[in-house]
Amino acid sequence: IEFCAKAIKEEYKNHRDIQVVLPDVTFDRRIEIDLGGVTCVVQHVGGDHAADSVVVYVKEEKILFLGDCIYPKMYAEKVHYTVKVILRLLDELDAFDAEKEYQNDVNRELKEDELETIDYFVNGY
Repeated sequence: IEFCAKAIKEEYKNHRDIQVVLPDVTFDRRIEIDLGGVTCVVQHVGGDHAADSVVVYVKEEKILFLGDCIYPKMYAEKVHYTVKVILRLLDELDAFDAEKEYQNDVNRELKEDELETIDYFVNGY
């Protein structure tokens, strides 16, 4: 889409020799990674924004990193959430034993774009 094409051109305006490197590790649905005292669960959850969205859950800290799974479908005529997809996603996210709140974790007031994302997610915009 035009938005992505512009962003890529801006990011790589002085360096256009882009090389795609294939991953060393792949997984189908879920993988647990022992980082030596900390275990990360990387799980595919999908979502309206991208079918390949994953979350990362740090078991010992009970922190769940949502990444782009909470973003709306941006590649449509109107940016939106799909009821069926978002309800399934909420059920998957609720299954994690996460406790910490983002604002408390970053120890600062949330930025405008962070608040906007939360509003979109909560209100189903």
